[in-house]
Amino acid sequence: MHTNNTRWLTLALLTPILLASGWLQHDAAQLAASVSCPGADPAAVARGQAATRAAMVLSDLLARADARAGELAKAYDQARIAGEQCGRESDGLH
Repeated sequence: MHTNNTRWLTLALLTPILLASGWLQHDAAQLAASVSCPGADPAAVARGQAATRAAMVLSDLLARADARAGELAKAYDQARIAGEQCGRESDGLH
């Protein structure tokens, strides 16, 4: 019972974070695409290029953070399972 409660609590806490990460990645990609449109003013073009680079860096950063969150969730799950197994074995010794 405790395992299911922990799993649901973890899922409840992570779901909004993962959804927000996906939305931010999407928005950053859209921003990069929208600011890369060429213009007639050289200064505006330079600003657009800088904004495109910044949006691409943000999108890459968010993708890396999302991947890392997945790795951490997997490590947490493995540690939790190992801890539960250790507890069961310890209880078996008493």
